[in-house]
Amino acid sequence: MSDDGNMDENPQPGSDERSVVKFDERRGPSGSFDLVSGAIWCVLGVIAGSYVSLIGAAMMAYGVVLLVRGKTFKSWAIAVAACVIPLVVMGAFTGFDTMGEQCVECLAGLVVAWLVSRERVSVTNESLVIAAITVAYLVVDVFVPMLSGQDVVAIMASSIDTICEQYVAAGSVTQAQLPVLKEVMNLIWPFAYFALALFSVLVAHLGARLAANRVSGKQWTPFTLATFDVPTWGVAVLIVALVVCAVSFVTTSWNQLLLMIGVNLILDVRPLFALQGVAVVVWWLASKRVGCFGRTLVLFLAIDLELSFMVMSVVGLVDFWANFRHLPRGAKTGSGTTAE
Repeated sequence: MSDDGNMDENPQPGSDERSVVKFDERRGPSGSFDLVSGAIWCVLGVIAGSYVSLIGAAMMAYGVVLLVRGKTFKSWAIAVAACVIPLVVMGAFTGFDTMGEQCVECLAGLVVAWLVSRERVSVTNESLVIAAITVAYLVVDVFVPMLSGQDVVAIMASSIDTICEQYVAAGSVTQAQLPVLKEVMNLIWPFAYFALALFSVLVAHLGARLAANRVSGKQWTPFTLATFDVPTWGVAVLIVALVVCAVSFVTTSWNQLLLMIGVNLILDVRPLFALQGVAVVVWWLASKRVGCFGRTLVLFLAIDLELSFMVMSVVGLVDFWANFRHLPRGAKTGSGTTAE
């Protein structure tokens, strides 16, 4: 400290003054620790993805965010190489025809890591990623085998028959209900790929967010569920799905395909409205100052009602017009609540 009481700009070595060191500077300007750690996480993610796909997506997203801390083209090139090279090496040993799912997981990790590192995470952006990953899973699992000459329809029918027989053996359905179950399964089987893509993106987001917090040194502040709001396009997709289902009942050509498309679109947007319904419940519990035990019981009941009767989805749909929480929707940009 100088004689006039001000802090010296350049304290001498040995001085008692201590400067504040930023989180990113603790490992040196090159971030060599994060580079090595990120590359290791990417390699481990590729390996883990061959056993548990969801864990692989999270680990790769975590490693990519560590690698792209500089947000430069070089850092992104290193991150892509850290994911692609292990995939190529593993494919050389196990066969490239078995690497389709791992490639999709790698894509999910890279895209989600890009959204998180660029701070562009929103309901709309992540929904677009989920839709793209769903298509990628369908291409890998359905269209590529079909182009290679495999009878995908017969394989899918055999798989559905096996699943239905397992339900009968477990006592979940009776033999008389088996034809109805098969008909339903033949309609909604694409939703299985959407669900897989949904969980892949969510766990990748979790891994990317944890890495971003490590790089920035900031504590993760989760988004407030009580303020979640479905974007306008969610209702538009629901209306289109209902119209497609209605058309399937009045036409004789392509009616089964149209019904499948409509039903799966409804199932795909259902999580958005269910989440909004739960958000209404959370808001109501907070406004009534219900205790933790009471909130837990009500939330478990809400989830059970959604799984059994889609009650929360209906509540969320009604809230889109009723606006029970009095959200300032006039200022919405259509992207929805930021999912961070």
